[in-house]
Amino acid sequence: MSIKTLRKRIALVAVSALGVGLLSVAPASAAVAAGDFEILNTAADKLALCSVDAAGDIEYAFIPVTSTGITIGDVDAADNETAYVRVSGPGTIVSTTEAGGNIDAVSTTVIDITDIDADDTEFVVKPTGVGTITITYGATSTSALVDSITLYVVSTCAGDKVSAADSYFTIVTAVEAAGGGAWTDTPVNSTGASVVANAGKGYGLVRIYDEYGDVLSTAGALIATATGPCLVNLEAAGGALAKGSGATAVLATTADDVALIVSQATANIGGTCVVTMTFNGVSLGSETFLMQGAPSKITVSDQTIGAVGGVGFYRVSVQDAAGNYIPGLVVSYSATEANNVATALAGIVSNPQENSLAQTSSTAGSTYGKTEAVTGANIAAWVDENAANMTAFSCADSGTAKITVRVPKGDGISYVTSDPFTVACGDVLDKWTISMDKAVYAPGEVATLTVTGKDSSGNPVASTEAIAGYAGSFGGMTFVTTPVNGDTFSSGIGTRTYTLSVGTTEGAFVGTFKITGDTDTAAKTVQYKVVAPSTGAVTNAEVLAAIVKLIASINKQIRALQKSLKK
Repeated sequence: MSIKTLRKRIALVAVSALGVGLLSVAPASAAVAAGDFEILNTAADKLALCSVDAAGDIEYAFIPVTSTGITIGDVDAADNETAYVRVSGPGTIVSTTEAGGNIDAVSTTVIDITDIDADDTEFVVKPTGVGTITITYGATSTSALVDSITLYVVSTCAGDKVSAADSYFTIVTAVEAAGGGAWTDTPVNSTGASVVANAGKGYGLVRIYDEYGDVLSTAGALIATATGPCLVNLEAAGGALAKGSGATAVLATTADDVALIVSQATANIGGTCVVTMTFNGVSLGSETFLMQGAPSKITVSDQTIGAVGGVGFYRVSVQDAAGNYIPGLVVSYSATEANNVATALAGIVSNPQENSLAQTSSTAGSTYGKTEAVTGANIAAWVDENAANMTAFSCADSGTAKITVRVPKGDGISYVTSDPFTVACGDVLDKWTISMDKAVYAPGEVATLTVTGKDSSGNPVASTEAIAGYAGSFGGMTFVTTPVNGDTFSSGIGTRTYTLSVGTTEGAFVGTFKITGDTDTAAKTVQYKVVAPSTGAVTNAEVLAAIVKLIASINKQIRALQKSLKK
């Protein structure tokens, strides 16, 4: 919102508040059209005003306290219109002009206009001191407020001088800097525009106004100064938007629409860049850009156990040397890298990176600079190597292998390669076991049951391997989430875990759990106890026993004392 619009809104709110209680609903037979009255002085009337609203209804102006007077006129009167005008603040009505109407000067601050037949009924308001003059009008003295005019009275005119409070230095997108977007005066940075991609450019826009909300007529020195690993340039918005050559840029301008261009000082080196903007020594503020460098580090996480004849998944995060996450990088692998060569020869993993389209995300938040998260929903959405933005490896046989993946550097020729990481492939469920996290539980505790599955080679089953043929019973406990056929071994490496709520019934129990493996179909059992902890309370019998013991001890001490006295 421009300072002009802001001031007009503030004035209207203030005037509306002023009118409450003074004016009632206007009669339908007597009316004044909204916006009929306007300021008739122009910017050329230097003896009368400093600056005047030039857009739409001319309803506010800045005037010096020495003003010769501001002329207010009805510019669009209809036959038989009426108007009741009030002036509040440091100003009075000093003259009126009747043209087809009847003006009754009730006082120096109130006039009553009746039977308007022409469009040049005018009156002049002159300031009596510094402050804000508010001119309000309605159809009659008892009708509702129709509109208002505001005159800001200052001691002397001070136009054509930069007002930092009324000016803007804002980070914008490339489209806005090029003039292709509808950028309006705003102190709010465009979303995501402060992050500058490696070898890319960041942008800002500068618009300077004086205290009246007008652009400057006299050019001055606009200076941008950068601290951090970046260069700056200043030029007219919509121009070439070329990179700068130094940490300081100077432009002679009125700065009604100037673009700032920020770029890396050294290729592929990122960091935080703070740009401070001044105009003729007046600070317009500072903005911070995050300059991304070339990729420097690849982190691999969230590996699953792949299925033989299918795929397994992992997640890749890419950062530059400063730790900034880097989006938009395609993850691939080198078939000639030593670990990948050995893996191919072993026949465990046939393709270290199955999805040739997977790349680090540009979406702000937890996914920024990373490939798609390895979740059950994302795995279920996987169709083939061209679906979902996930990194995956393909499995040829059961076992483990070490692989590496890579992303391109900023030069477009070389790559950053991850450290070797282990992936595993598992076949269908053959044998399985169960275990509990404790042997003894207290009522109200939460127990954990772990089901561990192995394939025929003794390796953990694939994370996507599903449980079938379930049956089970655990006395004294209740499953928080009951096992069902279709649950997968995705809780850990070849495991599926379940939680159970421990009840209040004490005793020794045997839990049973049954699923179907290729050669292992018998139910498994596990023993556990539910025991309430001791409360630590002392019984009456224990109290009496302690008293008897104390009396016996005292008697023993008395006898010993008597023997000592006899001696």
